Amino acid sequence: MIEGFQDGNYRRPGITEWYERFMRWSKDEGALVLKFEDLVGSNRKNECERIIKYLMPNVKLQSDILSLINVMEENIKPENSLTFRQGKVGCWRDEFDEELKRITKELCGPLLIDLGYETTNRWL
Repeated sequence: MIEGFQDGNYRRPGITEWYERFMRWSKDEGALVLKFEDLVGSNRKNECERIIKYLMPNVKLQSDILSLINVMEENIKPENSLTFRQGKVGCWRDEFDEELKRITKELCGPLLIDLGYETTNRWL
């Protein structure tokens, strides 16, 4: 998946090419960009509030916002999700051997920096 692949007529682009399709949205003032890490981390309440204000800009009462945040927080359970392997921030690093680190740095280093996951290409 990092490098992409071709299987007959099906082509799956590598991660960097895949993300480039969506990166322009991150600079669009009309888009709301969220990260998994923010939804499961200590900033969860703020991220939930951002979602509410984005989807429901006319909600003004703080009590209504807090009530919605409570419902959202109750439903954020990555440990119960089938789409997350572990639902833990940063555990992907435990799976990388030296070859995979090299390939990822080579092909995805700038992307990881652009996304804010790394500050330099000297990770791991």
